[in-house]
Amino acid sequence: MLFIRLPCGTTAEVTGPATYGRGSPASLSDLSISRQQVQLDPVAGLDDVLQLTNKGLNPIIVEVLQSSDAVASQQWKYTELLQKGESTHVGPNTRFYLSQRQCTTMFVLSNHETIAAAQQQEHQLQQQDKQQQPQHSLQHCQRQEQSAASATANAVHRHSNHDADAQLAAALAAQDRLLYHQQQLANDMSHDERPAKRARADSSATAVANTAGSADYSGWQPPAVYETPICLLGVRGLPAAFNAGCLGIQLRQLVCGALKFALVSNYMVDMAWLLSACPDLVTADKVIVVHGEKRKPAVVTAINSTAAAAGLTGPRFNCHLPPLPFGHGTHHTKAFILGYRGGGVRVIVMTANAIYPDCNNKTQARPKPWSGSAFPVC
Repeated sequence: MLFIRLPCGTTAEVTGPATYGRGSPASLSDLSISRQQVQLDPVAGLDDVLQLTNKGLNPIIVEVLQSSDAVASQQWKYTELLQKGESTHVGPNTRFYLSQRQCTTMFVLSNHETIAAAQQQEHQLQQQDKQQQPQHSLQHCQRQEQSAASATANAVHRHSNHDADAQLAAALAAQDRLLYHQQQLANDMSHDERPAKRARADSSATAVANTAGSADYSGWQPPAVYETPICLLGVRGLPAAFNAGCLGIQLRQLVCGALKFALVSNYMVDMAWLLSACPDLVTADKVIVVHGEKRKPAVVTAINSTAAAAGLTGPRFNCHLPPLPFGHGTHHTKAFILGYRGGGVRVIVMTANAIYPDCNNKTQARPKPWSGSAFPVC
């Protein structure tokens, strides 16, 4: 009589034809909620021999436990690879599993002698554990005492250095801002710009220098959008000072103007929100949406229906899911390419999905849009 150990850890006796699911946890062995994978049938006239049939889509690897002559040990040896519908004869000390899923789909066949030996070995291990338990408990207590002492020392050290670290961080931040404004002032002087602008830069650098010894940022203003190579989207709930200038740009400030065409490339696209956030898209002559929602057909349907409801129909709108040469992953490029009726192209590279949470609740970066000479840069 043969016994089978399922991937979930339970052991059952094979008394007749039996079909099993794809593995652990135990629920996956229930054929009512899992695809059938393997079938075992007794072979007439042969004891401890079963016919193994692959009922699933994936190949099954069959291995046999063999003794090694060179060393006093046993090891599993590969014997067969069963494709869908193929069968083979198996006996005790045999295991089989789905290809590339050994950990969660391992089935092991054994007989009475194998189970008795395994139970005896497990009993011996349990006795050894009981004998070593007092020693392990003592070592565990010693490790806990050492960990507690180390944690206490670290806490005292952090507390003593907390104020010094905070003051150093504030001074370094103020120094960085001072160097930035000094560099801006030097650039303004080298380009011989207006005296009023040089005066503003000078006064800003002086104000930063006066506050270099404190962490009070109330008088600090972030650079304007045109002064930085990158912009951040505004975040709901932040103070106004941290949602100004290059730290608080809105998507509608970038995706705007008399659009001849607009290429919207992203992974996630909420078309209803995007058209409300960038209303100039509705007036574009052509809008192309390239997305990565390959597992959500309902989202694709919503994109098309929302665009049609806004008047983007026929040749004015196209929704495209680019094919990928591999099974995993998806289209993830996040960018806008905007062409204008008066000439010029604007390219906006971004890090946010075209959905409300990403563009309103998270700090997302957008490099300064590049534009053709016929259209001014933001």
